[in-house]
Amino acid sequence: MNGKIVNCGICGDLLSVYNTTGQCFHHEFKRGMERETKFTDSIFNPKPQEEKKITFVREEEPPETTVEKIIDSEALTKKIIAIVAKDYGVNPEDIVKQGRFQKLVVSRQIVMYLLNTDFDVPLAQIGRCMSRDHTTVLYGCRQIEKKISEDKAFAQQIEQLRVLLQ
Repeated sequence: MNGKIVNCGICGDLLSVYNTTGQCFHHEFKRGMERETKFTDSIFNPKPQEEKKITFVREEEPPETTVEKIIDSEALTKKIIAIVAKDYGVNPEDIVKQGRFQKLVVSRQIVMYLLNTDFDVPLAQIGRCMSRDHTTVLYGCRQIEKKISEDKAFAQQIEQLRVLLQ
């Protein structure tokens, strides 16, 4: 059939080269546009998917809720702040504020360190309680760890604070 003259199957126009559909250019173009429209409609107007239901099997008692943990960690934070503030001779409210005096910074970092290491409070939660970002809390904890490894007197001071917390 190649090279023969054929009629379009729809309008009867003469075709010089037989294409796979047997239609003239006009109808072939129109058919291509219909395909493109169907394709774009499927992208921009997708069919709604069936909702998949997920079931959870609970074998044990549920752990305490995060709200209870947050309340506990806030109370714990206040307790630790009070003990550290008394030991360092600073005002407990100043530890949470944005002050950058050496005494405040070190006492704030000690509070963060004790909460994270001794009581396993997550960094983000400590940050919320102390009005700081979790990366600041991480930095403070690392600074205290570094100071403990370098200064034996400071390490003893931290141990005394741990005894007071129990």
